[in-house]
Amino acid sequence: MLVTECTTGEEEFIQRIVTRYLYLKQRGLVISPRDWQYICRWLAQNIPLITVLKALEIGFAEMTEHTARVRSLAYIDRIVTRLERERRLMQIGRPKENETKSTSEVMRDGLTRIIAELEEIAKKEGDLAHPISNTILNIRRLIDEIDTRSLDFDHILKRVTQIEDGLFRSVFNRFEEEKKRYYEKKADKTLTRFKANMPEKAIQSTKRKLIKSIVLRDFDLPPFNPLI
Repeated sequence: MLVTECTTGEEEFIQRIVTRYLYLKQRGLVISPRDWQYICRWLAQNIPLITVLKALEIGFAEMTEHTARVRSLAYIDRIVTRLERERRLMQIGRPKENETKSTSEVMRDGLTRIIAELEEIAKKEGDLAHPISNTILNIRRLIDEIDTRSLDFDHILKRVTQIEDGLFRSVFNRFEEEKKRYYEKKADKTLTRFKANMPEKAIQSTKRKLIKSIVLRDFDLPPFNPLI
């Protein structure tokens, strides 16, 4: 186990999830390649450890003698997604006391906050001004469409993810080849311990998500996934 290839935070994230999952499962000593994919994805998406652990408890609590046992983390993933969505919504659109907000209002508030953060970053990072200005334009278009097209939550989430991906590609494509290789190697270090447990296609998909997460974090770009 190449523990040295992970940061302390990543190591704790992985070990606590694996340990708790196997304990609750009461079956097997190792997790499957598919389960590793879910853990990698949660790590890449910066899902808090406490969210995953809570999802595990909920998932196994739902199981009874009359229902099938939890066979993989695929069952837990839907609970992680729901819990993280609720947590992020509370963060970006927490109503004031005695105030109620619709989902569309919460979404507009969150997107408006992201625009403000991007504008501040563009002032400090001149090289990012152009891709950021395009991103802000796309976010404003989305805000306008929330009501005019009656967009539902899932559609907004999909659009936000596409906008975030577009910003990442714009930033990454401006890098010199040496810098691109630097980020690829950084992602490879985290993935090294998983390669024996994952098919090549899953490794490449997870690597792309990790690179995006690292680049956005290194440039202090706001995570758009608060809307998840």
